[in-house]
Amino acid sequence: MNRPACHMLALRLSLAAPAVIAMMSLQGCASDQQGEANARRPPRQCFSSSSPTSFRAVNDRLINIRVGAGDVFTLEATFRCPGIDFNRRLSFSRQWGSSICVGDHVTVLSRSAGRTTRCDVRVMSRLTPEEVEQLAPRHRP
Repeated sequence: MNRPACHMLALRLSLAAPAVIAMMSLQGCASDQQGEANARRPPRQCFSSSSPTSFRAVNDRLINIRVGAGDVFTLEATFRCPGIDFNRRLSFSRQWGSSICVGDHVTVLSRSAGRTTRCDVRVMSRLTPEEVEQLAPRHRP
């Protein structure tokens, strides 16, 4: 390479190096911010589709279910789900996985007297112990 070309290359590299360093440091800042946001995000509230132990229909759209040792979740049907309060058994149908979390949409299957009712629901929230205590006894699973 001739001398003027070497000087031009050296000049270009000296100008490009700070830009590359700046981009690399900004990328590090972005990943730090994303990590901080993930650390602040509360853990997902989930239950296994096989763990409901009891349920109570509040009306033909709201269902409270008890899972495991004592967690209570509220489900809201997309449409009316008539007769669900008279059914004796409840199970879930979903396309993949067995973990159901707040915000998920699943299908509830309730069975009574040989009849199965299918209702599409959304898991609305996991109730705190205080919220469970405030439920009317007939709505507490």
